Amino acid sequence: MTRNPTDLYHSLIRDQACAPRNFGPAPPDWRVFHAENPACGDAFNLALDLDGGRIRAARFNGRGCAVSTAAFSVATELLTGEMLEDWQTRTEAIQRWLAGLTPFHPQWPDALRAFEAVRQFPSRVHCAALPWQALLKPQPGHTEAPS
Repeated sequence: MTRNPTDLYHSLIRDQACAPRNFGPAPPDWRVFHAENPACGDAFNLALDLDGGRIRAARFNGRGCAVSTAAFSVATELLTGEMLEDWQTRTEAIQRWLAGLTPFHPQWPDALRAFEAVRQFPSRVHCAALPWQALLKPQPGHTEAPS
């Protein structure tokens, strides 16, 4: 199989990376999660406005490549209105799918399929998995951009 780098940038990834949804700081009372990839320098905070475990709104800030930026942008859209615990339990399965270890789950949102090409680029899998890893790493404090 030929790995063409242009295959990595599905139209949804390009769109979300160029015009990320829900990007920017969030109010200080939101719950903050953090993930970073020291190998490439990607570092993001994911902030959630929670009401009894339901995510009323999601925002993210930080810096990273197009894949990680798009992944956080898509995640904020998918998470809004959902139960945090439901997504936290899906995290490992999503990461296994991104790594090419399991098939796509039929009940997952189609927007995740945009990251299927990432599976052909092992060095980029971590970029697409960052928002899901962040959900398992709550941080004390506020939503300031990672330094």
